[in-house]
Amino acid sequence: MLRAVAKNGGTVQVNFYSAFIDENYRKANDAQAKDRAAAVKANADQLRAAGKTVTYLDDDRIEREWTAKIPARRSVR
Repeated sequence: MLRAVAKNGGTVQVNFYSAFIDENYRKANDAQAKDRAAAVKANADQLRAAGKTVTYLDDDRIEREWTAKIPARRSVR
């Protein structure tokens, strides 16, 4: 099937966002949303106070730090 998609010029997207496949991850992510948003805002406020521009990478770094706090799902085989 993938070869047929490629032959016809199509593309396939693979989504690695854990919330789509793990309900526990989604719940943990939702539970920390308010605190995570506050951390992103605090970081942005700090950068702005220092006269710096806030970029996507600044926000992404904080988002990744918070995401790392969610325990990883372990696959058992």
